[in-house]
Amino acid sequence: MHPLLALPSEILSEIFVQCLPPYPICPPLLGDSSPTKLTQVCRRWREIAHATPELWRGIALFTSAGLRRFSELQVATAEVWIKRSGALPLCVILGSTPHGEPEAKGVSLLLEHRSRWQYAALRCRVSEWIPGRAPECEMPFLRQLDLMYSDQPQEPIEDLGTLDAPHLTTVFLDCDLVLNLNESPTVLAGLLVWIQLTRVFLCNIDFDSAVGVLHHATNLVACRLEFERWSPPDGGPNLQPGTVFVFPRLETLIITAVFSNYEQLDELLLAIRAPNLRRLHLDHDMLAHRDGEDSLQLTPDSLGCAVERLLLSITNIRGPLESIRNSIPRVGMIEMSSTEDLSSDVWGHWDLGRLWQGNDTV
Repeated sequence: MHPLLALPSEILSEIFVQCLPPYPICPPLLGDSSPTKLTQVCRRWREIAHATPELWRGIALFTSAGLRRFSELQVATAEVWIKRSGALPLCVILGSTPHGEPEAKGVSLLLEHRSRWQYAALRCRVSEWIPGRAPECEMPFLRQLDLMYSDQPQEPIEDLGTLDAPHLTTVFLDCDLVLNLNESPTVLAGLLVWIQLTRVFLCNIDFDSAVGVLHHATNLVACRLEFERWSPPDGGPNLQPGTVFVFPRLETLIITAVFSNYEQLDELLLAIRAPNLRRLHLDHDMLAHRDGEDSLQLTPDSLGCAVERLLLSITNIRGPLESIRNSIPRVGMIEMSSTEDLSSDVWGHWDLGRLWQGNDTV
């Protein structure tokens, strides 16, 4: 008998688990890298694999364009995996889904087990799921949530409360949906318990909604804001005089904007106090839009910290680079970059779609 066959079942089970990428990275549902391959070697391996729930807890559904024609098989496989995973918390990755019966069934399958989600990266439609909508707002295991929508609500959405996820610490949220639910910026501020979050990426956000969130998210360690719209003078109040945002744990701050009016962002930056800030990224225009004595003068003193690294995007430069250095004195290093891509080695990961082991992105 081959020595491998003489190993105790517990040892083989652990070997099987080590063959997969570390959780919460999801292995492919289909193909040679799927844990299903282990069940095709022999009867004993199949029995051990089926009895090892850790093999089946990471589910990436509709993430590969090459497998689009196998939607029904993906859903059937995901259903089997969920059963085999027992009562373990799950990592679920849901890619963009075309309209169709298999896709709708797959979304319903994952939502049926949302109380077991621990890591979730979803691309879905408004009609399928919105966090905080009663009675679907209890998620006791959830740690990380990545949420984007492929459509907009056709009518006002009611019964929108606060997502009950006591272990949630990391959020990637496309704010397009939230900002269209209600014109009040308090909608976003009330959607999550922001004080418990440590890592937040809000894209397509407006100024007033960002301010509403920052008032509550005082425990942030890493924050990324991508502004897609600005509030005109008659569209909402600027910061109240004397407003200060204190983030005692904040280490990384990334702010980008597509608009050319940065006066509100000036006020926001000058209101931030982050004594542990070590990495700061700003668009070039945020510093270059002022001239001469009216320079922003964003200093370590104004932030209350010693910034070690500053990465600037060098698009749309209208003046000498030395003016940037003069605007931000006493910064350890200024790194100029011609791309908007931020190295994950320095700035960390921001999109939970990376939790899928495959060639296509979610």
